[in-house]
Amino acid sequence: MALPDDPGVSLQHGGYQHTCAHVDDVDAARTELAERGIDPIGEPFEIEDISRRLTSSGTRGAT
Repeated sequence: MALPDDPGVSLQHGGYQHTCAHVDDVDAARTELAERGIDPIGEPFEIEDISRRLTSSGTRGAT
């Protein structure tokens, strides 16, 4: 089953929807993941209320 492009669609399926990891440098982590074949999804963004910079990555088309 391919991963949907719309995150809302994934909520219609059971199982884990995401995992989180705390890293010291979001941009460096994204670069390393891309070098390992993990595709970035969207651009990093800030959530000031929790003082965090976040990003998403995934393996589009994985089965």
